[in-house]
Amino acid sequence: PQSQMLSTLNVGASIINYGSNPQTNVVVNVSLKNAANVEVGSSIIDLGSITPGDTMFADADLTLPTPMDVGIYTAFFTMVSDSIAEDFNATNNAQSRAFSVTDDLYSIDGIGVYPTAIATSEPVGTSSFTDNTQDVRLLNYFEVHVPATFYGVEVILGSATQAGSFFNAYVYDTTDVLVNSDVSNPIAVSDFHVITAAEKLAKKARVAFSEPLALPEGAFFVSANMFQADNKNMFIEDDTTVPQPGIASILWIPNDEPANQNLYSGNGTAWGVRISTDATIGIQEVAGLPGVSMYPNPTTGVLHINTTKAEITT
Repeated sequence: PQSQMLSTLNVGASIINYGSNPQTNVVVNVSLKNAANVEVGSSIIDLGSITPGDTMFADADLTLPTPMDVGIYTAFFTMVSDSIAEDFNATNNAQSRAFSVTDDLYSIDGIGVYPTAIATSEPVGTSSFTDNTQDVRLLNYFEVHVPATFYGVEVILGSATQAGSFFNAYVYDTTDVLVNSDVSNPIAVSDFHVITAAEKLAKKARVAFSEPLALPEGAFFVSANMFQADNKNMFIEDDTTVPQPGIASILWIPNDEPANQNLYSGNGTAWGVRISTDATIGIQEVAGLPGVSMYPNPTTGVLHINTTKAEITT
């Protein structure tokens, strides 16, 4: 989220000399551009010389505009040297990484952000693991840099998700998960949410926490917990495009015979599970519902709901 962006962004690369000659005056240039292809930040990282067979690591903190405008950004990495013209394969001297600054979503996946030409993902859900159709939990790591209030969770649904399956969401302190391997003590819980046909079509579903969650500066996990209902399965997309740190995404399955490990980290991927500061995340509108009116709007007091038919309505 825009409110969580820091003033610097860590950038880096590993440079390998596969050739038989030294590479001298090796430089990694980093250019950060917005969706309009306007450069908003840059860094020049001087590595000096790299002998044949060696690897060197470029690392720098790139200064960002404050605040960062909402939108998609791309960091372009280019490696040059005195003898770059001798390079047999010039295509691997450049690379790019994309990320998005949002109004409210905190996400580690790049689904909908990475270019479609490189984006890869696969579904994980209630039929992915033997004897685990209920309470399959996908946990994503996130850091709060500025204290904020979070209201719910958004998930990216796999295309095989069936309406009628359901999920809820938890938030954990990292100590419980990483140190104690304990997923029984969430600091926030949502209601259960049943997947609708419209959500299956949109490949996206959202659920609100039972109460707004005010989080201090620190590190946390958000978990989406999936349940099969009447043989209807739920799947969440796992973004496999860019390798992630080992603790970025964690899997928990309730039945794990004979290993009995249950909690698995080190996936190196990013579940499509996001946490949101949007206070309206639990509110869904039905357009054109005939014979139903509500007033006053807006209100912080009594809300009147009128229907033209004397029947039970959901």
